Amino acid sequence: MVHSCVYMCPSDTIFHEKTVAVIGIGPSGYDIVRELAMLREQEAATRGVVSRKKLYSVASHPATMGWDFNDPAAPSWAKLITTVPRFESVQGGLIRLVDGRTLEDVDVLCFATGYLYTFPFCNPADEPWSAHPLTRPPPTPPTSSSPPDLPSPAAGAASLDDFLGGFRVHHLDQTQMFYYPDPSLAFLVTQQPSDPISPGRVSSQGHCGQMVRPQAVRA
Repeated sequence: MVHSCVYMCPSDTIFHEKTVAVIGIGPSGYDIVRELAMLREQEAATRGVVSRKKLYSVASHPATMGWDFNDPAAPSWAKLITTVPRFESVQGGLIRLVDGRTLEDVDVLCFATGYLYTFPFCNPADEPWSAHPLTRPPPTPPTSSSPPDLPSPAAGAASLDDFLGGFRVHHLDQTQMFYYPDPSLAFLVTQQPSDPISPGRVSSQGHCGQMVRPQAVRA
């Protein structure tokens, strides 16, 4: 099992030659399953052999951004993705879907419920980052409340301990782009929720002079 917050790139060892089920079809779920499919299409073209390992997109509805993977007009990489409904139960290596079908070939489950933002070039010990941090550490459950039988992280998976960041970016203005303490600093494509249109729309508003210059620091 792996979570989208530690996802780095589709060539990560944990995904190589594996059947992957990406759970969720929001921004992170769509990004990950699309990148995996595009990489596999590229590898197949290079080697002349299509991998027998599959990609599943687990969702209760079609993607609301980008392509519907079942659309006949979708790009060729989308044909490598099989859309399935939500899980009803998981028993060992057997996954039962809510429509009665079963999956027995899944090697990796990727839970896609968002990314972890990190800005290593903004030292949290320096101003203005120390007074107005861009990110805050994600909550960590007490050790005593953790189930004793959780599986160990899969080989090749990154650990949360390897990252410094948070699930959202703080102290940005209403466009979720300019840093309030110093509006000369801008952070692109941090909009929440993110979709392919928002960054372009915000940028176009900036070029048209429609943005409101931030005036004060928000807590």
